[in-house]
Formats: sequence, C-alpha cells, structure tokens
Amino acid sequence: MRSVVDSGGQFGSATLAHSIELSAGIDRLWPVATDRTLVLHGSQAVAELAASQHGAFTRSQAAALKFDRARAANALARGWITEPYPGVFIVTGAPSGWHQQLKAATLAVGGHAVASHRSAARLHGLDGFDDIDVVEVSVTREHRWRCRGGAIAHHVQTMDGCDVVDLAGIPCSGLARTLTDIGSVCPQPLVVRRALTDARRRGTSLRWIQLTAQRLHRPGQRGSGLLLSQLAQIPCEGGVPQSWLEELLALPHGSGAGASRSAVPDPAGRRHDRRQGRHRPPRCQARPRGPQPPVSLRARRRTPRRTA
Repeated sequence: MRSVVDSGGQFGSATLAHSIELSAGIDRLWPVATDRTLVLHGSQAVAELAASQHGAFTRSQAAALKFDRARAANALARGWITEPYPGVFIVTGAPSGWHQQLKAATLAVGGHAVASHRSAARLHGLDGFDDIDVVEVSVTREHRWRCRGGAIAHHVQTMDGCDVVDLAGIPCSGLARTLTDIGSVCPQPLVVRRALTDARRRGTSLRWIQLTAQRLHRPGQRGSGLLLSQLAQIPCEGGVPQSWLEELLALPHGSGAGASRSAVPDPAGRRHDRRQGRHRPPRCQARPRGPQPPVSLRARRRTPRRTA
C-alpha cells in the first residue's frame, strides 16, 4: 500500500481511506448497505478523522459519521482496523509510533484524559526528554481508567481548562502544569532544574510557573514541592544560561541540587559523569618507598643541660 504523509507528520486521508474501503471493496466491507453514496461518504469521513488523529478514532466518533457497530465489527473481523482499548480503533496499515499510542490512550477514557508528565514534557520539547517513549496520561478521579498495554495513568484531583493545551493533535497538560508534574515521576532535582532552564530560555514567566505550582500544591505532593524549591534557588537578577551545561557549571558544589555536579541524572534515572575523559587526581597520596626513620620519644631533640 502506498503511504502518504503530509509535511506536518500526519497521515494522508487518502491512504487511510484506501486502507478502510478501497483495498477491500465497499461491497465486501458493507454487504448490507443499500445507500452506496452514504457508505462512500461515511468511510471517507472516518478516514479523514483518523488521518487527523494519528490513525486512531473512537466508536462514538465513527457512529456520528455513519460508521455503526455492524460495520466496525466487520472491519475488525477482517483485520482492517484494530482495537487496542475498548472503544478505540486504529487503522491497520497506518504508520504506528509513539504519537499514535499516546493519542489512543487519550481517547480511551472518552476524551477525559490528557498527555502528562514525561509524555507531555516530550510533546513540549523540554530538554532531556527527547528520547522518552513512555505513554503517560492524567485522568480525573471521577473517570477511573484501568490502563493496559504499558500505558501509565495518573488519577488527579482536577484538570482545569487553563492547564490543557493541544500539541500535535493530542490534548496535553500545559507547560507550567507539566513542570509541576515532572518531579513526581523524576525525583532527581537536576532533571527538574534542566527542564525549568529550558522553559526560561523560551521566555516563560517564572511568576506564572510559581503561581501554577502553588495552586496545585498539596501536603506531601512531591512534584510541586520540588519545583517550588528549584524556583527559590533561581536568582532574581542575571541572564538566563544559554545551555544546561552552562548552568550546571555555575551551580556551586553542595548547593542543594541534590547530587554531585559531575553526576548528571537523565529522566530515566541513569547517571552520567560529565568528567569522563578528564584526568582525576588519585584518592590518596602514594607512600614514599624505602625505610623510614623510627618515630619515638627518644628521637626528639632535647635541650642540653648547663654545667656550673
């Protein structure tokens, strides 16, 4: 099957429509259909919808486009679509990847889940989270979700509209909310400091981040408390470091960063030594070889006595 991908990384609707209806034949896909025009319109609309959602769509979305349960069951039986989560479909043959898995996870709770924590940090492009492939979403406690397939669901008290943005067609927690949540899954202070430095380089208001962290802070909550402590260590005046390495070198030894300046943890918890390849002084001085003079009280120099 010929794949069509547009410049934005989305899948062309022609490819998905071909996967749903053209390759199989409309008469075989919906043999009981009587209105051929309606069938064509319905399948094309579903294909366009899936193309805008990384190849995923829900049963309710398909039903609104005249793609009812009978047609979905027939397509599932023939292997033209898959159902990774109950009520969530993925078009077979569409390019799969991390974005598709994350989008399917946000659709699995009826649209009440948003990408958060490390997944949101990757969507925002924060420094240190480029290679993160974990699927994490946040769901309000009134919409409980038993995740599957390796996805991680965080049940939160509230998810206000001001804390939700849309990135790459995926509902995602805002930048300030993401910085607040990172500390709950990445307890290393340097990881939070690194992401915070990246946000500062973008011109993000520290006052806005601080107000968001204070609004979300609860007793015993690690993420907001860690972010507030890192905000308190930022000087009121001075330029923003141009890179994380520049700020790391500027941190004083034992300044409360929580780790040695040479040991840099990544979001996965692995520690890397930035001094690799540099000469390190020996831990202890080597003892001189050869016999050593005995040490005793008699070896001390005594003052000679005076004689009359």
